[in-house]
Amino acid sequence: MSGFFDGVQLNVPCPNCGHEVPQTLGWLKRSPEWVCVGCGRTVQLDAEQVARSVKEMEDAVADLQREFKKLGQ
Repeated sequence: MSGFFDGVQLNVPCPNCGHEVPQTLGWLKRSPEWVCVGCGRTVQLDAEQVARSVKEMEDAVADLQREFKKLGQ
């Protein structure tokens, strides 16, 4: 399941100016720091929290897939 949500795009707002930057979850996992094009401020996400949140979503989808397999037996 790793990478299942990597292509999902989010609009990530700058905490300083509110300018939204469209980024994929995969990019955010690899690059949790970037410079806002609206105000020039460096934005730093908590990389561990991003990874934990994405893993929780991937685990939930894996659980759902297992449930569907049980129904088909």
